[in-house]
Amino acid sequence: MPPDFLRIGLIERQVATRCEYSFGTHAQSKVYEKSTLDLVMRDAFIKTSRFLTTTKGLTEDEAISLISVAVDFDVTQVVDGNRGVHAIIRKPLFAE
Repeated sequence: MPPDFLRIGLIERQVATRCEYSFGTHAQSKVYEKSTLDLVMRDAFIKTSRFLTTTKGLTEDEAISLISVAVDFDVTQVVDGNRGVHAIIRKPLFAE
């Protein structure tokens, strides 16, 4: 990653202990229910907002506005139940 970027990330680890579903007419919908990135995306958003408010002195509203226009969220990994989302913020936004 170039030096003018800041990366904030989260990786959620889940270990599958057993297979809950057998193949059937609803197998595909059950797989999609278990494979959402909603929680890790929400957590990455919250941690990015917290980072901006604590380290850069922004208000919560300013942080949310900045996140909505200047932060890229990328999926880090989706393997074996491990899900990761990271935020990329350009460092020149905070040049002093």
